[in-house]
Amino acid sequence: MFNFFSSQPAFGLDISDLSLKLIQLQKFRNEIKLYAFNEMSVPVGYIVSGMIKNSKGVVELIQKIIKTSLGNKILTSNVVVSLPETKTFIKLIEISQVDNKKFKEVIKEEIGRHIPLADEEIYFDWQIIQKIIKNNEQKIQILIGAAPKNIVDSYTDILKKAGLTPQVFEIEACAIVRNLIQEKNDMPQIILDLGASRSSLIIYNNGTIQFSISIPLSGEKITQKIAEKLEITLAQAEKAKRICGFDEKKCEGIIKEILEGYFLELLEEIKKILMFYKTYFSFQGIFKEMILCGGGSNLIGLDVYLSKQLGLEVKKEIPWIFKSQCFNHKKATWKLLVSDFFFQPLFSKKIKSCPFSEDKFASFATVLGLAFRGIMEAEE
Repeated sequence: MFNFFSSQPAFGLDISDLSLKLIQLQKFRNEIKLYAFNEMSVPVGYIVSGMIKNSKGVVELIQKIIKTSLGNKILTSNVVVSLPETKTFIKLIEISQVDNKKFKEVIKEEIGRHIPLADEEIYFDWQIIQKIIKNNEQKIQILIGAAPKNIVDSYTDILKKAGLTPQVFEIEACAIVRNLIQEKNDMPQIILDLGASRSSLIIYNNGTIQFSISIPLSGEKITQKIAEKLEITLAQAEKAKRICGFDEKKCEGIIKEILEGYFLELLEEIKKILMFYKTYFSFQGIFKEMILCGGGSNLIGLDVYLSKQLGLEVKKEIPWIFKSQCFNHKKATWKLLVSDFFFQPLFSKKIKSCPFSEDKFASFATVLGLAFRGIMEAEE
């Protein structure tokens, strides 16, 4: 199935409860090309809350999405895969300067304080962000990430059965930030990822992720709520949600009323974060904007509604590579944690025009970030 001697970089594969998404990029000198892409629905019950329930079925879907990829044929077994947001942990911590020999042990102790799982139950990794002086003492800021071993092992198993070699397992928040944050901003930012099966809030500041939070809100649950309230089918509820959204002039404002009730919990969570930052981290700046991504961000009027409720500028950010390829923007800057990369993207010859409709941009944020990681791994 694969040419193992191919020089192709690893492709990105976003695995979620309801869909698989695939993107592969190619780099030539300073150019990045969209080389291959695909999307496929996952039957209900195959993956539940990020846990693989039907291994054989998921393996077959992965093989199919690769075989039917659009644009160009994928000739590598190397893949960069996202781990489910609800099962992973990422947070910026500070430790005192320590001897190199004790560094790993100190990190493990800190992870134990911040992550509600035993050391033997997780895989973890970290990245040193910067050294700072705080209260006349030198501190090290470190971004830590962790995931349960049983989740990582189950994903490894299905990928290997599909004939793939997992090159990197990445926390979803990292992939999203890599794709959406183009340059360091002096003000903290909130990224709201509204997915079909899960959602999350990502706090980004000073060139790195501060932490991310999984939230009990998803496009699927919103559709179910509408169906229950109006006593209609899920298909009818999904159609009503897409057509009406937060527009009070459509559907007699009924859908808007249901959505507002459902989003109350999300608003309370965001307001708590805003207050927490204002109280303890005002010296780092205040929130002025929120970036929306994920398929749920396409709800009509959602940006206006959130902006009014939170007093922030709310925008749906298009991944920079799509801006360049679909709207002929000039060279973009991609900011990943503390590293700068400068690319001028363009389509592969086999992809003549922008392959994504505008409402698809936001839902491909994670997988595109994974594909960028594939390019990075190929250069190391």
